[in-house]
Amino acid sequence: MRRRGSCWRALAAAALAAFAADGATVREVRIENRGAVPADTSAVRVLVSVRAGDPFEAAQVARDVQRLRESERYALVDAEVVPVGEDVILVYGVTAKPRLARLRVYGAERFSLSRLRELLDLDIGAMVDEGDLAAAAGRVRNAYLRTGYPDVAVEVEMELDEDAGTADVQVYVTEGPRGRVRRIAFEGNRAIPDAELRRGLLQRRYRWYVPWHWFGRTGRLDETLLAEDRFTVRTRYLDEGYLDARVGEPRPEPDARGRIRVVLPVEEGERYTLGQVAVEGVAAYPREEVRAVVGLEPGGIASRREIERAAEAIMAFYGDRGHLGTGVQPMLVPSEPGVVDAIFRVEERPRARIRDVRVAGNVVTRDRVIRRELLIRPGDDYHRGRIRASESRLLNLGFFSAAQALIEPSPEPGAYDLVFEVEEAQVGQASVGLGFSSIDQITGFLEVSHGNFDLTAWPPVGGGQKVRFRLAAGTRRTDAELSFTEPYFLGRRLSLGVDLHHRELQFLSRYYDQRETGGRVALTRPIGPFSRATIAYGLDRYNIFNLADDAGAILREEEGVRFKSATTLTVSRDTRDRPLIPTRGHRLSLSTSVAGSVLGGDTDIYRIDARAVQYVPLWFGHVLSFRAESGVVDTHSGAARVPLFDRYFLGGAYTLRAFDFRDVGPRDEDERSIGGRTMAFGAVEYTVPVIDGVRLAAFLDAGMVWEDAYRIDRGLNSGYGLGVRFDIPMLPLRFDYAWPWQADPENDRPSGRFSFSIGHGF
Repeated sequence: MRRRGSCWRALAAAALAAFAADGATVREVRIENRGAVPADTSAVRVLVSVRAGDPFEAAQVARDVQRLRESERYALVDAEVVPVGEDVILVYGVTAKPRLARLRVYGAERFSLSRLRELLDLDIGAMVDEGDLAAAAGRVRNAYLRTGYPDVAVEVEMELDEDAGTADVQVYVTEGPRGRVRRIAFEGNRAIPDAELRRGLLQRRYRWYVPWHWFGRTGRLDETLLAEDRFTVRTRYLDEGYLDARVGEPRPEPDARGRIRVVLPVEEGERYTLGQVAVEGVAAYPREEVRAVVGLEPGGIASRREIERAAEAIMAFYGDRGHLGTGVQPMLVPSEPGVVDAIFRVEERPRARIRDVRVAGNVVTRDRVIRRELLIRPGDDYHRGRIRASESRLLNLGFFSAAQALIEPSPEPGAYDLVFEVEEAQVGQASVGLGFSSIDQITGFLEVSHGNFDLTAWPPVGGGQKVRFRLAAGTRRTDAELSFTEPYFLGRRLSLGVDLHHRELQFLSRYYDQRETGGRVALTRPIGPFSRATIAYGLDRYNIFNLADDAGAILREEEGVRFKSATTLTVSRDTRDRPLIPTRGHRLSLSTSVAGSVLGGDTDIYRIDARAVQYVPLWFGHVLSFRAESGVVDTHSGAARVPLFDRYFLGGAYTLRAFDFRDVGPRDEDERSIGGRTMAFGAVEYTVPVIDGVRLAAFLDAGMVWEDAYRIDRGLNSGYGLGVRFDIPMLPLRFDYAWPWQADPENDRPSGRFSFSIGHGF
């Protein structure tokens, strides 16, 4: 910064001298060395364009000084104009940098010598000065800070050999103890507790009991992250109406054992409320109509978040009515102590029309796959909401990492072109893995999938279809699945799904094994933004075999092969914020199925199932979840019994966690679980985040399976327990331990049960 300031002072001096010497001729150009290191005057003259006898031009001198500075050979550069009669003498003063002859580093043990040289970025033979060395020391210090050395000190010394024009550089590193951030605290905060202020901070705390904190950079002090966290904390206060809030410099406080306590000082100031709320500049619509979308009322908290939301709502109001480019400027005007007036100044723009809609950035995906998701067409009026919804629909396809609508002017007055620019993501995946759960035991799997497939083209990509093959084999089960989905069957918003599967299950009972082979064809149509209806037909072949010698009479009646031909109608609604680890919203489904009769097969049954799940967000990231299920299955057309594979069972990691898998329900004469025709189940779960990605859970389960359809003749089974949730993206893990609370007299009452599973239980 000092070097740049000297340069600009020299330019200013040259400009003033030029003003005084307007029309003068350069009599002589001199080069003067202002430093201790010898300067090569011939090298300076190569970079200087002014020659003796040239007319004096200040701009030309300024360019010469800039060229000398950019050569990075000189620590300081200036220019001086000396009047001599009607002429001038031009003097260029330079302070040459020495060349680096030797570089030595002392006291650095954390990094290798090659890594330190990379950080210093000082090459032997390069020209250096104090500014270059200070920057190099700063890079080394920042690297140490990022790896958990808060007290590191880096000093650089330069020994100059004036005769040779070289310098020896010594770098002294005092590493200090390595530390991890164990606590982040706040000073001066009264309105917002520490736990709430920590939410969203980028600087992480180290936790010894979290396995992935043992590796990587978790818990290491990072000043860059702390600078962003200051902004985050202040934004939190602004959103709560503390418009004068200030957050001071973070203060690391390491102890003798290297544990760091980071303190962020806070000055909260006064909490402001709203006085008058008004809109100005509205002419195209009634002022009251625009004011109604603001949603803010006098007396409310002057939250910056809500004020920005109100401005966004006004822009959406105009954008949804075709007014492209309408701006809204929110202003907060103090009216009395602790009160501000919120005034939204609207700058209206005329209506706009979309002349053309284009697609850009798609290399693999066909245009038609993108265009069928768009909610706006050429000739439509500009509609901000439909454009934003189109962007969301493109992202929800799963094979774009980015989708953005750009507005471009067109030759037609009042008309614009709309360009949807997409960035394609990798949608083909292949994975091999090994898993374990308390139900399946050890399972290895191979899965290959593609989310942007095209069955009718070669290469078979870009058509928006989805295909998936999965093979899993383990100690208790073997699965093979092949699925295909066409989201726009017959060119309509009608999804066609085809599934083929083969399963061999050994864990259903210790008295028999089950093999299932079949397929399913389904058509799904959306009915509104969150609901859909699905009609499906499935044909399956079931084989109950390998019965134990002591299997009872009821189980022996199930032995052999049976075909099931069924059609199913399902109506569902899903408003959850996330599919894997939701925190709000609900999921509802009602399904009816009929098998046999005119559909053929050996199974004549009908089935009705209902399921509801609700997620309620509470304070500080706590979530309360409710789940309820019920179902009934019965025979028709004179059939004698409901097959074993269509009966209801409860118990295990996914239902009644205090009981063994499929152990709740009716039993045969030998006390073996044989399932029932009527089922009811409910669960309540309360989860609390403890650190990022880890939540504790407390839950209560209750349910029962009854022998006959529509007949409830025995009490419920229930249990309670505690668990841990690891919210790992795409692979959430659940560990639970449950105790029985009440048990039906015919069911075993275990003392307690541990379960482990992959996926979200609700």
